[in-house]
Amino acid sequence: MRIKLYWLLVGMIAVLMGCQNPSVNPTLAIEPLPQFLGVVIPGPGESNSLEEYNNLASTLGWNATEPAVCFSVQPSWVMESGDIFASADQWLLDRVHIVIDDTAIIRYHSLLLTDSVGLQATEQSTGKIAWKAPDGSPLRVCYALPLEVGVHTATIVIEKTSGEQVTYTWQFRITE
Repeated sequence: MRIKLYWLLVGMIAVLMGCQNPSVNPTLAIEPLPQFLGVVIPGPGESNSLEEYNNLASTLGWNATEPAVCFSVQPSWVMESGDIFASADQWLLDRVHIVIDDTAIIRYHSLLLTDSVGLQATEQSTGKIAWKAPDGSPLRVCYALPLEVGVHTATIVIEKTSGEQVTYTWQFRITE
């Protein structure tokens, strides 16, 4: 109890004397990626210069030609009964968007598909397809947005058939 009181008094004295905390370079929290994501670029907690960010997406080989935030996603992790997607484009446009610093970006800039057939599940009792992920999964997608120096927050939003939103949020830093 005495220790708490001591620190409370020290804090009050510091406020009364006009003491301020020295400038701090905050650490960015890093949450593990959920199963449906393979990678996010820039990565969680990552720091890139503005020049590096502006060239990052185009150096991935994911068909991006503009500065962008990119990620690889495996749609099968978020499929629900009745989900049948003929193309990755259909799934991305209907279900996925990204929010960067409170700016929603609905249309992706670039998409790279793998040479794969989308996973599917069948109903055991009927043998009918319960859901089918789009061919080309995992999808490698970039959403273009020029950004300035600073800390940025990005959120991937995937809306499931049920209306439930599955999200992942992370921060990254762009320096001079």
